[in-house]
Parts: sequence; structure tokens; C-alpha cells
Amino acid sequence: MRQKNIQIISHSFPNAFQPYDGIFVRDHASATSTQFDVEVLVPTPYAIPFTAKQHKNRAPLYSPDNIKTDRVRYFSLPSKIFPFLIRSSLSKKLTSDLRKKNPHLIHIHFLYSSGLAIPALKNALNCPVVITIHGVDFYHTVKKPKLRELLLESLHSADAIIAVGPQLRKDILAQFPELDSKLHTIHNYVDTSYFFPVSIDSKQNLKKELGLSSGRFQLLSVANFRYKKGIDLLVEALSMANERTEVDLHLIGRRNEEPEFEAAVLSTIAKKGIQNFHIHGPKPRGSIQKWMQAVDGFILPSRNEPFGISLIEAMACGLPVISTKSGGPEVILSGGHGILVSKENPKALSDAIVEMAAKPKINLKEQLQFTQDNFGMESYIKAHIELYKNLFY
Repeated sequence: MRQKNIQIISHSFPNAFQPYDGIFVRDHASATSTQFDVEVLVPTPYAIPFTAKQHKNRAPLYSPDNIKTDRVRYFSLPSKIFPFLIRSSLSKKLTSDLRKKNPHLIHIHFLYSSGLAIPALKNALNCPVVITIHGVDFYHTVKKPKLRELLLESLHSADAIIAVGPQLRKDILAQFPELDSKLHTIHNYVDTSYFFPVSIDSKQNLKKELGLSSGRFQLLSVANFRYKKGIDLLVEALSMANERTEVDLHLIGRRNEEPEFEAAVLSTIAKKGIQNFHIHGPKPRGSIQKWMQAVDGFILPSRNEPFGISLIEAMACGLPVISTKSGGPEVILSGGHGILVSKENPKALSDAIVEMAAKPKINLKEQLQFTQDNFGMESYIKAHIELYKNLFY
């Protein structure tokens, strides 16, 4: 199988500017490279010189050692205006690059913007095209009139479509029921050789290294500062929990994505005098691993979460976890492998925090086995190999 060449295309990929951006695409490349020859193309729009966007778009990519990764420059416009122009520019650049590589299969991540090129790639190259939809790329685009027609054309042109969670699959079918026969569900995976529990002594040493108090329950959330992620609900829950338990809450993730929302949340924190909500900004995967191995629990309060990679990473590190019924967490936390509460419910989140801080112990062996069996690399690779085998010409 190794002789088969897979070209992975994604505009989101870890880089020096955003080290955790699109980490699941890097994981996909690493996992499939055990069975195929894999290359990654990262479509990158031209940017205005000397701007933050240009700095981001020039940041070195964090590529796996055995995988070639290149940027593909194309012309784009902000706010998804003139999508026909964006599709044309992206399609031409990708087609030109991929013709030289003669791939056996193309795997695209994200419906927008990379997915716009699917019809052109199908017409120009004699190979199947697969697309993975991650959630935000569907929910934020499918209802836009200018994009809907183009995206539907892409979905009809694709040989197979992957949704990362069952709720996302249902939502796609609610919009486009005719796609049922080629729509699959394949969860993201966690590398349990990288995310794993550490000894009590190692945990204490990591706490000292990170400046965390051993006398207070240390709770972590890895999520970008966005409304969708429920950061405002987390603040309300922490405020209520503070009356009943001693906890420090740490948020790791990108900031300044929704400035008005972030400003409103920070204002609430100031007005309530909350001093145990610590905002750390984005961190690379190595740092995320260290934090997950150091803290005492994990929480993800999302309003909409097609899957929840950070949840399975936390579980693989042996942490008790809390999340909301927001799509993917229901699958991850099935069978009582965490505390699952209704979304939009700060009181329920608060009660869960207090419960976890009082009784943080879990059946570690059972949780690790469940995580490995259901969300390990082996099952992920197997699912992709079976799909690819059925599609190779």
C-alpha cells in the first residue's frame, strides 16, 4: 500500500504563528503516512505586506519529519465575498501543483475554502477526492447564499465525505439528504504515546514548573476565546463554584477572534471580581501535553462541538472531564466516562465542577482502555484505509 500517493490539502495547519492550528490535519498526515506516501499542501492567500496576516502566512509550518509540506499561494478576499473568484484562483493553483505529483487520491480538509476546488480537481485529475468536514466550515458557510451553491457542487463532486462526529453528519444530511450514500463518520484520534498519565510525583513536579498550587483544584480548558466554545458560560459557572470549592481555572487557546465577545467576557470577570480565571493564550502541543499531565481536571463548555479533540487528549492523560451535550461530547463521554451536562447551563457546569473537585478519582484503567479502543490511532488508520481502498481507481 505504501506506493500509493495521498495528497492532503488543508488551509489550516500548525505553524510557528499558530502552533495548535489544524493539529488534527497534521495528525491525519502522520497516521496515514504509516501506510501511504503522504504530502501536504497548505493553500495560503496572498496578504498585504507588513501586516499580521502576512506574518502568519509566512510562518514556518510544523511538518512531521517524514512528510513534505508546502504552501500554495493563491488570491483570496476577506469575509467570503466573491467566492467564484476565490474558487477560480484556488483551483488553478492547486490543479497546477497536483498535476506534477500524479496523486492516487486527494484528501481535502474543510469545506471552505479548500473544498471549493473539488470540482476542478475532479475534472483535471484522474483520481478520487475525499473531503473531511470539521464543523465550523459547514455551519458558518452553508447558509450563505453566495456560497451554498458552490459548496453543494463540491459535495456532489467529491467521491466521499467524512464528518468528524455523528451530530455533524445528521446536520449535513438535514441540508443535503441526497449525500447519504457517500457520507461517513470518522472521529479524530488521540496519540496515546504522546498524551498519557504521569506518576503522582511527576504531576507535582509539573505543577511546580507551571506555578500551580497543589492546595487548590487545577481545572483546564483548551478552547479558542469564542462564543461557540461557551467561555462566557464557563465564567458564570466558575463564579458560582467559587462559593463552594477552591479551584483555579486555566484557559488555553487563541484570543482576539471575536473581540466584542471577548471584551464582554473580560468585563464580566472584572465586575464579578473573579481572580481565579487564568487566560494563557495559545500554546504549542508540547505545552498542552504538559498542562494536561499537570492539572487535576478538564472542562469543555461548548455550545456546538462536532467532536472535541481536547476531550480525548485530556482523557488519555488520565483526567476526569466535564463537557456539554453539544454534538461530539455525547459520543466521547458515552457510558459514564465523564460528566455530561446540558449546554447553555452555567448552574449545571458549576455543579459539575464542584462534584469533580470533591471526588476527582476515576477508574483510570477503564478510561484509558476506552479512549484507546474508540479514539486511538489504530482504529483511525483502519477506517481511512478501508475508505481509500474502496475509492482507488
